[in-house]
Amino acid sequence: PEGDESRLDILPRVSDYRPTGESSADFQFATAVAMWGQIMRTSRYAEDMNPDEIIRLAVAGKGEDPRGYRGEFIELVTTYQHIE
Repeated sequence: PEGDESRLDILPRVSDYRPTGESSADFQFATAVAMWGQIMRTSRYAEDMNPDEIIRLAVAGKGEDPRGYRGEFIELVTTYQHIE
């Protein structure tokens, strides 16, 4: 804010993330939810995102799901696939 020059910061898009086995379950699940939000907003950043990838990430990140919320999210995206 106090500088005289601007600089371009290029940040990776969520779709550029390809998790490895080293990513935590929470991180993988959060990535799936963020991707889903981009699709629901018809974001220009969601052009190369698809429900199959979201489901894969969500299942990989489901972990223990004592209240069933993560399972419900996976079911929601799966249902969307069948409607589309």
